[in-house]
Amino acid sequence: MLDKRALNQYFTESGITNKRSIEEVFDRLRREVSALAKIRHPSIVRIIEPLEESKGTMMFVTEQLTGSINSLIGESRRSSTLDTGDLDELVIQRGLLQVTEALMFLHQNAGFVHLDVQPSSVLVDSKGDWKIGGLGFIEKFESGSSGDFYLPSFDPRLPSFSQINLDYAAPELILDRKLDPSNDVFSLGCLILAIYTSHSPLSTNNNPSAYKNEVSSNAIQRALRSPSIPQYLNSVLPRLLTRNTMDRITLESLKQSEFFDNPLVRTVNFLDNFSARLPSEKKVFLTGLNNMLPQFPKSVLQRKILQGLLDDLGTDSGLVYGILRIILTIGNDMSQLGFSEKILPAIRRVEKEPGCQSAIVDFLNIFLSRLSSDEFKKYILPILMSMLTKQDTTVSADHEQQKEVLVKIKQIVEKLDFVTIKNEVYPPVAEIFGKTTSLAVKLQSLNAFHVLVEHELDKYVITEKLIPLLSKMKTREPDIIMAALNVYSSLTTIVDIDVLATSLIPQILALSLESSLTVEQFGELMQKVRKMLDKIEQDRKKRLARNLPQQGVPTGLNTGSSSFKNGPSRSAANEAPLDFNSLISGNSNSAGRYTSSTTDNLDDFGSLMSGSGPSSTIAPVSVRQTVSPLMPTNALSTTTNSSQSILLPTPSRSGAMALEPSRFTGSFGTTTAAPLQTAKPSSASSIDWSKATQKPTFGATNNSSHGGFQSGTASTSVGYTMTSSTSSSIPPLLPKPSTTNWGTPLQPQNKSLASSSSVNTKPGNGLDQYQSLL
Repeated sequence: MLDKRALNQYFTESGITNKRSIEEVFDRLRREVSALAKIRHPSIVRIIEPLEESKGTMMFVTEQLTGSINSLIGESRRSSTLDTGDLDELVIQRGLLQVTEALMFLHQNAGFVHLDVQPSSVLVDSKGDWKIGGLGFIEKFESGSSGDFYLPSFDPRLPSFSQINLDYAAPELILDRKLDPSNDVFSLGCLILAIYTSHSPLSTNNNPSAYKNEVSSNAIQRALRSPSIPQYLNSVLPRLLTRNTMDRITLESLKQSEFFDNPLVRTVNFLDNFSARLPSEKKVFLTGLNNMLPQFPKSVLQRKILQGLLDDLGTDSGLVYGILRIILTIGNDMSQLGFSEKILPAIRRVEKEPGCQSAIVDFLNIFLSRLSSDEFKKYILPILMSMLTKQDTTVSADHEQQKEVLVKIKQIVEKLDFVTIKNEVYPPVAEIFGKTTSLAVKLQSLNAFHVLVEHELDKYVITEKLIPLLSKMKTREPDIIMAALNVYSSLTTIVDIDVLATSLIPQILALSLESSLTVEQFGELMQKVRKMLDKIEQDRKKRLARNLPQQGVPTGLNTGSSSFKNGPSRSAANEAPLDFNSLISGNSNSAGRYTSSTTDNLDDFGSLMSGSGPSSTIAPVSVRQTVSPLMPTNALSTTTNSSQSILLPTPSRSGAMALEPSRFTGSFGTTTAAPLQTAKPSSASSIDWSKATQKPTFGATNNSSHGGFQSGTASTSVGYTMTSSTSSSIPPLLPKPSTTNWGTPLQPQNKSLASSSSVNTKPGNGLDQYQSLL
């Protein structure tokens, strides 16, 4: 688009008032667009929409162009090297060949001379092809005639596109005013020099006098000695730039010269006419091109060869695999964005072709590296999974493709998440495992199961779907059995013990009975079974050990007496609760509430109180609290050094006494207990026995604290076990004469019965609590 208003303003600011000169600029543009619209050639810029001119603008549309040779030379100059990706040796040879062919068409078919071949008039399209533009100066030339050419004087105030650049003009045109097709041949030689040396061979500033001096001083010959010019041009380039037109090489000879005698160039030329070739020629060409890919520059591969093959993909179903093989090889060096934008849409276009599916499997690593996880899951994974169950081609072809997909399962699942593996990968694999008649496919299916299990396949799917599916396997080939064994082994650490015992081991044992197994294979099966059995044994031992207290053996309860092991259980106490009369009368032995290691059992409460019971000596008592995790929380075991086990009461939150583990840890004493204080015999007659037995109390009725135990009314009956290894006499326990409250604890006397050592009688010691219990 040209803004005519802006250009007119430029003319005004530059002092150009000649309307003829201004109109010549606009007319030059009109002539170029008109010539491009009439002349059609692959190497000439193509017009898509003709010129539209209004009062303020001039606009026309061409094919997509990315720049000019002038811009590429500028990049080469800035990088100080010729190979800049877009301007390497093959690109130059290929581009110059295209320019040569375009000029030949202008001369021989259209009858024009270009007259403005220079870097700015050679454009580059999106494929990297070079196109000739700048047809605003073309002149009609009739063969056999040699007319004079009028060259307008150069005006530096006018835009450069509206004037011929003398730095690339032929001497006979500028100095002799001779119009001839050889004018373009000389200009092409100057273009080649500019490409390799990064500057124009002449420096004229568009001044005819300066141009004459440059030609006379042999500036062209000095430029030909540049070390940057390849050796193979030494025999061609001087013949392009000779002063005498009769000695100048023709374009036909140039095209057949050593300069363009390059297999890479010929390969690209063949690709330009690929669609017109025979199918047999195309197959041979694709095979050779695949072998030559490493020799091509990356820019040529990605811009020229790739685009040409993408255009031809799908035109012949028999060539899909060969074309995709080359496309994917080129795409492996592309960015993920470029691969997704250029190659992925073309693959989706032919995804149902067998050749496309085979290419996806063979070059799966390229898809995994060039596509994101979402793109792979959305576009490629469905194609792979559909191959496992398709029946479009022959059975043998189906089996081969299915096997190849199953072999690549490990690569596939590494790109996927857990949910996709469970819902989209496992079902097709399970389906083909159950339906296939091919041993190779079944074997690879088992290997795929092993991979899926290693990638944390859902436990539910394993238990409810995979194991039942394996149990239905009828094939008994040794390789199949060993592959199934690998799957079973991978399940050992995943499934529950009951599944291991009831499903896996029986299935393996059934497989081990096959007579086709070797001794080594059978031994391996048995080894796996033994490992599973060891796992079951260890697990069951741990479970049974944890369940042991539930069978009546309180683990961890160290009583120091063997008689406690057969003592009361929680269930027995709940089933037959004791009343207070039975407890204090000593009749609870029959119910298993307490036992004695001697024949001296406790008498009834009256005998105990009156002191008429069997004589007994209280041995020194020490207490250690040991509570089993499964023991009732309302019981406390105390162990004495005289083999006495006592359940001590502790208060409940309601204030009532309950059998709970006490936090007290200590010793009742280290010597024989002192005789208990007794009441006078006459005081016993004042006791109301019926009231005492109706509401038994432990400790003081006013809930006072004695010896570290809170006293109060007992809400449950108390069972205790006391054993003694020696004959002892228990003094009668009677209240003081001045009170009838049985809750007051008795105090020990200061005199010891068996030792000179005194008993600790401080508040909270073990003897006080023992008295409270009694």
